[in-house]
Amino acid sequence: MELEFSESKYSLYYDESNNIRKLLLEGDKYNIDNDPNKKASPVFVLAGVAFNEESESMDFYDLKKKLCLPKDLSELKLAQMVKIRARYTPVEAFKYALGSRKFKALFNCLLSKKIFIHYEMINTVYWSFLDIIEDLVLCTNDPRDYENQFLYKDCLYRLIKIDKENFLSLMSQFNYPNIQKHESQMFLERLGDLVMRNIDLKFSEIDLDVKMLSHLWFLIYKCIKLFEDKINFELVFGSKKDILIEDFYLFYMNRLKMFPNSLHVLDNEFEVEKKMNSAKEYDAGLNELSFSFVESKKDENHLVQVSDVISGFIRLYFDFLEYASIEEATIFSSDLNPLQKETLALFKHLIDQSVNEDHILLHRIIVPIDEHKGKILFDQI
Repeated sequence: MELEFSESKYSLYYDESNNIRKLLLEGDKYNIDNDPNKKASPVFVLAGVAFNEESESMDFYDLKKKLCLPKDLSELKLAQMVKIRARYTPVEAFKYALGSRKFKALFNCLLSKKIFIHYEMINTVYWSFLDIIEDLVLCTNDPRDYENQFLYKDCLYRLIKIDKENFLSLMSQFNYPNIQKHESQMFLERLGDLVMRNIDLKFSEIDLDVKMLSHLWFLIYKCIKLFEDKINFELVFGSKKDILIEDFYLFYMNRLKMFPNSLHVLDNEFEVEKKMNSAKEYDAGLNELSFSFVESKKDENHLVQVSDVISGFIRLYFDFLEYASIEEATIFSSDLNPLQKETLALFKHLIDQSVNEDHILLHRIIVPIDEHKGKILFDQI
């Protein structure tokens, strides 16, 4: 991932949502699939509020009054804003959150004080398998494939969602992400077979799935049949087999580096803090950054508490995009009540305000078709 940078000066406050710590392959599953304490969603969010010189300060006690929260509340959390039931689908959860008057009040407060939101959002599963497509595009060396690589990445993610168990089983058999060069042709042949089996199962429907899988199969076919002399493409990494994401420290570090002139205040993450401090010995850039990890429960760190709420809401939004079909995204707003529509419009206004300030305040590694769903959703407002 090539980083963008902003020379602007902000005070950035952070909290996270869905830090699964590690993402590993375990046969035909991920390590988190059977853990009741982990969420199945692949979406990780590091997000919060951002201030520049024009932003007004936030009176936390006044905010709690507007949110109808107890004065003696020890810590503001997402659970105080909305009660999301475990049985809710991501579509239902996002819709229910939009119906909270507390989010309407919070978004109005941020907009009136010209306080921005910021986020680093990563679809961890999508991110974990991007290298397959990037290496195939290098294999063909075709400018058209390079231009279409995001389409191919979208198609690969569609395969993962359609046939997760067989896809992960194949990855495990070839020790992904450490596929040896002498096994690369067999790997591609097996991957092509998997794609074709899923096309055959759905061929009578001729739907979007079939079209996307067909694009993916043709790219694989080109590499196998037309570029056999280049088939030893580089799917060999330093990481051990089955380790997709060893920890989330690099996501934190890269995010802070995007704003080298800013102040960064994060909720306590002791392992991340330890690794970042250790990295200062060999990464001179980290020594130039101004960052601290704080205890969010303390009154003086109320902006980190607000960031917890923002992070949680943004996670609900991206979970919605990841889960919903294009059809569900298209009709979603038509089924909202007036309060939900108003809150969604305020959220869009908050996004627009932040993008207009600095587009990299909102940074994401997202499946392209989910990006499209977001555009569909907001175009209806």
